[in-house]
Order: sequence, then C-alpha cells, then structure tokens
Amino acid sequence: MMRLLDYITNETNKYANKWSRTNSSSSRNVWKPLSSDELRIYLALVRLQSIVRKPEMRHYWSKNPILETPFFAKCMSRNRFDQIKRYLHFVDDETYNPATHPNPKLNKIFPIYERLVERFQNLCVPEKNITIDKSLLYKGRLGWLHYIPLKRARFGIKTYLLCKSKSGYVYNFVIYTGKGTILDPEYSALPVSSQVVMRLVKLLLNKGYCLTMDNFYNSPQLADLLGEVIGFQRGKVAVMKWKDKKEICLLSSIHGVETVNLQKRGETISKPKLVHEYNDTMGGVDRVDQHLADYTLPRKRSKKYYKKIFFHLFDLALWNSFVLYSKTGGAETALEYRMDIVKLIMEKYHHSEFCSATGRPSVIPTPLRLTGRHFPEYIPGTEKKNNPTRQCAMYARVRDGHGKKIRRESRIRRKHVRCEESFAGSDDEIYIPSDEDLTSSVDSESDSESNESIAGKTETGGKDLATHVVLNLCKDYLDSGRILITDNFYTNIPLAHELFRRKTHSLGTIRKHFKEIPKEIVTTKLNKGEVTGKKDEKGVIIAKWKDKRDVLILSTHHTLEIVNTGKKNRKQEEIFKPQFVVDYNARKAGIDLSDQLSSYSTPVRKSIR
Repeated sequence: MMRLLDYITNETNKYANKWSRTNSSSSRNVWKPLSSDELRIYLALVRLQSIVRKPEMRHYWSKNPILETPFFAKCMSRNRFDQIKRYLHFVDDETYNPATHPNPKLNKIFPIYERLVERFQNLCVPEKNITIDKSLLYKGRLGWLHYIPLKRARFGIKTYLLCKSKSGYVYNFVIYTGKGTILDPEYSALPVSSQVVMRLVKLLLNKGYCLTMDNFYNSPQLADLLGEVIGFQRGKVAVMKWKDKKEICLLSSIHGVETVNLQKRGETISKPKLVHEYNDTMGGVDRVDQHLADYTLPRKRSKKYYKKIFFHLFDLALWNSFVLYSKTGGAETALEYRMDIVKLIMEKYHHSEFCSATGRPSVIPTPLRLTGRHFPEYIPGTEKKNNPTRQCAMYARVRDGHGKKIRRESRIRRKHVRCEESFAGSDDEIYIPSDEDLTSSVDSESDSESNESIAGKTETGGKDLATHVVLNLCKDYLDSGRILITDNFYTNIPLAHELFRRKTHSLGTIRKHFKEIPKEIVTTKLNKGEVTGKKDEKGVIIAKWKDKRDVLILSTHHTLEIVNTGKKNRKQEEIFKPQFVVDYNARKAGIDLSDQLSSYSTPVRKSIR
C-alpha cells in the first residue's frame, strides 16, 4: 500500500496539473511537481503556525521588523506555500461515483479518514476505561453543520470520538454528516446516538471494557445491549439519582449503590462510587479538545471544509503520537514535542531549493509617520473660510482605474484614518461624524468611546438597568441631535421617551413582552416583506417587519417607508426592506467589528491568570 504522504503528494500533483490545463491563462498555473519531502516541510510549517500566531498568513513572510519570523522564509517561499495550500488534494475527483462510494459526503477526504482510523486502532490497545463524547471543528458554510450549545464553538462539523479515559488517546472516531452518516446497519433499529456508540466500540465488544458516556448517548436500552449481569433494580442495569448541588441521574451496568470517602479541601466527603468513577473517567475527549484548542489554526486559514477536516485529523494523529511518546517515557511537554517534530522534519527533509529567493528589503518604520500628523483632528477655521477642507495625503498619490487622480477632501486631518490600503486593504470608509449628526452604538460587550463595568448586584434590574447603563454611557452626548442604536437588551419605550426629550433619537430592536408595545402590533401576522407599525403621542414608532421571522423595531427617526437596498438575492430579484432596518443593519455593526478585530490579536488565554 502506498504511504499516506506519498498518496497525498500524488493526488495533489494530479489535481494541480488538471487545474493548470483548464486555466492556462492564469499566472498561478505554473506548477512545479510536489515531492513528499516538500509536502512534509509544508505540513511542518502549518503546524508551526498554530504555535506562532499572526493575524494574516502573509505576516509569516513579512520583512517588517516587528512581525518578521525569518524561519518561514528560510524553509519555503511564500508563493510556493500558497500554491501548495491552493492545490492540496486527497482524492481523484474523476473516479468518484456517488452511487458506489462508501461515504459520499466525505468523498473528498475519505481515503485519509479511513487510513487514519485503521492506523489509530493498530498502534494501541486501549486500557479498561474508555469514553465517548463529541467534538466540533470547522465553522464554514456546509449543509451538515451541527449545533452543540455547551461547547465554546457551538456550530460546526461534529465528530464522535472514542478515547482512552486517562490519556485521551483517540482509538476510533466518526464524522457526523447529517442523515447520511454511515453507521453499522446491524444496529439500525436503535436510536442514532446508540448506533454511534455501537459503531465506535464494535472492535472492543466482549472484551470487558468499561465505557463512560454522557446523557446524549446513554439509555437503558443501550446499557442492556452492552452490560454484564449485576442483579440490581433492572436486571443488568443500575439506575441512580444522587443529590449534590442539583439532582443527577446516572445509569450503570457495573456498579451498585456503594459509596466512597474522598478528601476535598481538608474535609472528608462521601459520594457514590458510580459518581466518582464517572468524574474520573469521562474527561478523555475533553482532554483532546483542550489540547487541540491550544494549537488550532485560525478559522480563516482554510475555506474548504475537507481541508479543515484534514488538518483536524492531522492534529489527532499528532496528539496520538504525543500520547504514545509520553507512555514510553518521554518527558517533553506537548509544546516542546510539537516544536521538536518541526525541527526534526526540517533537519531531515529540507532542501535548499525549497528556500525563498532574496526578497525585498526590510521595511523600516519612519519616525515621522509615527509622530507626525497621525491622529484625526478638525482643521481650524480661517478669516476667509470658516469650514476649510484639505485633501487626504494618501489619496494625493492614488489613481483610479482610468489613471485619474482621486481627490477627496475632508474637514478632518486624517492622514491615516481613511487610507486603509496601507494597513488592511479594506474598501470601507471610516465614518467621521459631523457636528450635526453622530451615530452612536451601545452593546453589552464593549464600547470604543465609553465603557462602564457593573459587577455584582445593582439597585436596578431588567429594563431599569438597561436604561441606567445607556444614560450613563451617553451622558456626554445628549442634547446634541445624535442617533443612538441599541439591541433588544437595552431598547425600551420609556428610555426612548427620555432620550427623545434630551434631543437624541433612538433606533433598535425591542422585545415583544414589554407592556407598552401595542398588542395589535405583536399579534398581527405578516407575510414575508410586509411591515406594520404605530406611532405614539410622544413620537415613538413601534414597527414589525417580516423577513425569515418577525422583527420588532423601535424608532423615533423613521417612517414605515420601504426602500430598494440595491442588492439582489440568489434568484437575481431586487431586495426591498424598510429604511429603519437598512439603517439598523448598516450602523449597529460598529461594536461587532471592534470585537472581531480585537479577537484577531487577543492574547492566549493562559498567558494571564
């Protein structure tokens, strides 16, 4: 059988050559055949990226002194790295037949998936205690994503893992693909959760293993199928309810009602042996998740779901190798082990032709750029002109697609504010408010201009708390004609009345249970695209608009006018929405954008306790 890396190398070369033939006019199609040694270097650099975190892929090859990491350029050029990433492939698409394929939804990654499961099972025999739980990966657009509310990343491709309880070694796993998930037909009469369990433990049945699982999988029916005879309550199954901070129901086929004494914080406590062993053996999959979360790649590094699955499987293989290394006496930490793997691959497989050619010179920051006119400020008036404007310094050097100079003027000195091309390449303009109109936004996460922290109990709660927070955050901006946009945590009618009295308009979604909302607005049933609303005596409009679901919005600044958004749906039909919905969607995202940008450069959680 062909070695796995040789197989991937072969499929990648075939896919790249095929793509090059069908896209001969592209400058990206010049493909140099990939070798298995070069693939090892590429995979090592990908794993190193999970240790050395940077906001964007290009920063790994940056010459900027504050970002530079010379190791990457010494190992492989950026263009070659991007090329391998683009063409990385794992199966011959021309041989795929959905009618005969054993797992059609996973056809893009199935050979790797099948080979790794077999390898995991051949390398290690599990200990007595094993555990099953679910894990999530990939958060892109896919028809069989799953929702697990208790996971930190709630949406994603779900995998079921069978692990050793203590070490976390992954012995078997199943990738959930919705209704088409391939399970064992022998147990098709059982619920899906029980079928998953029987598929994972099939090779371990009748060997005396003890399987621990949570309430998603466990059932008396499954326990009957798996269990040995213990005469207690229900033949071979013991059912127990234990009260700690709350009531807990447990089911076992190997325990009775015996208790054990344990030391906790200097005190002796008694708990059922079943509870103690459940807590002691259930953490195998959580241990895997915790390890992979520390060294996962940022989501944006791969948009193809099968590549994301591949790197997850690669991570599982690396984790299993670390577990086996530790069991044979290895003393290195997981981080040291990963770095040694990268180092050994480079020493053994790296060749000079993989290296980057001489690049552009280092970018030295200009002190004037950091200390000069860098921050936005109003241009002071003169005797001849009260409101003078000046051209943006960056746009003075920019031309449009026809070669003409772009001239944009502003009352703000903002040499770097609008010129995102020099920072992030964004086309969005930064909103600089005028004296007459400033749109503010309040959110429960953060606020770039004002931030108030509330800890413990407060004298006010619910609607009053929201009003208290908003008025405190906005106290310096009232009575100046601004528009405040809030979500339904803050929006309420008394607050809108108070803000309107203080010459501040309100716009925001609102919860339907407030008694001040007219009942006929809440109960009226609408078809998609329809809108209804009512204005009270103080100028507050409560409107309801039907999109995929009913949306309740409060405004003191709008009518019920419906406008053309200038966009089209998938059927190429023009999209119409109420003006207040368009304005809300356009302006409410300020804090979400702030959070998103902050998350790209957030410190590792363990770095600060």
